[in-house]
Amino acid sequence: MPGSAGRKGFLFVGAVPDDQSPNGDSLLWFVREVWPLIRREEGDAAVLHIVGPCESATVRGFAGADIQVHGAVPELAPFYDAARVVIVPTRYAAGLPHKAHEAAAQGVPMVVTPLIAQQLGWGDDVLHAATPADFAAACLRLQRDDVLWQHQQQALRAAVRRDCSPEVFNAAVARIAGRRGGLFQ
Repeated sequence: MPGSAGRKGFLFVGAVPDDQSPNGDSLLWFVREVWPLIRREEGDAAVLHIVGPCESATVRGFAGADIQVHGAVPELAPFYDAARVVIVPTRYAAGLPHKAHEAAAQGVPMVVTPLIAQQLGWGDDVLHAATPADFAAACLRLQRDDVLWQHQQQALRAAVRRDCSPEVFNAAVARIAGRRGGLFQ
C-alpha cells in the first residue's frame, strides 16, 4: 500500500444518480462551497477526481482540468493508490458509510462531515468538519502534512480492522438475532 510520497489530489467515490441524492448533494456542496477555498490555496495543483456512475448533469458540468469526472471505472485501486485525500462530504444519509470504510481499508486518509464521523464512531481517528472553511482546512492539512497523513492512515486502518472484521460482524449479527455464534463459522 503506497505511503504519502507521490500521492496528490482529492478523490470522491460514489454513484451520483441526481443532484438530490446524498452523493449529489454532497458533491454540489463541496464543489460550490469548499473547492474554491482549496483552489485558492493550492492553485492549479488542486485536482478533484470524481469516480462512480454519474447521471447528474450538474456534476458532469463541473468537469475540467481541476475537476475530473471519470464515471464508472473497472478498477478503483489505481485511484486510491494515487489520491492524497478522500473526501466524504455527505450531509444526509442512511445506512453504513461503506465509502469511508473502503477508503480507510485502502489506506487513504479522508475528511468527512460530522454525520459520517458519528455513523463511523471513529472520533479522532478521522478528520471531520462541518463548515466549508473547516472542511477545506482539514483537506489542506492532510494534503500538506506527511506526519498527520501517516498518523491518519494508521488510525483508519486500525479502525477498519477493529470495526469491520468478520468476528465483529458475526457478533453484531448474533446480538441482533438473539443467539450466539455468527453467520461465517
